[in-house]
Amino acid sequence: MLSNLFGLAGGTSTEMIQLCKRAIRIASIGYIFMGISIAIQGILQSLRYAVKPLIIALLRLVVFVFPIALFFVKFDSVSTIVWWTFPIAEFLTVIISVGILKEAYNKKVSVIEIA
Repeated sequence: MLSNLFGLAGGTSTEMIQLCKRAIRIASIGYIFMGISIAIQGILQSLRYAVKPLIIALLRLVVFVFPIALFFVKFDSVSTIVWWTFPIAEFLTVIISVGILKEAYNKKVSVIEIA
């Protein structure tokens, strides 16, 4: 398993494998939302925006992740719940990304007149 590959220590092998399984299952939920926000970044880039996709990337990777993880670290079951940081950060990013996309659509696409 992956945990054996990296030589994770601090518990028995079966405990580490269970922890890694749980982490992968929880964190992979965020892939659904990540796909949406990355698609929105691509759409924005095709509309010749450069800063808005960068803002979305920073929200996904930095702005939401650190405060949420810091919040979860304060709980006793940190090894279980800290993995929810990633799906929550991705979900929050999608909400903001949709708003950014709607604004870009209203500025650049909806004003196009079809002859």
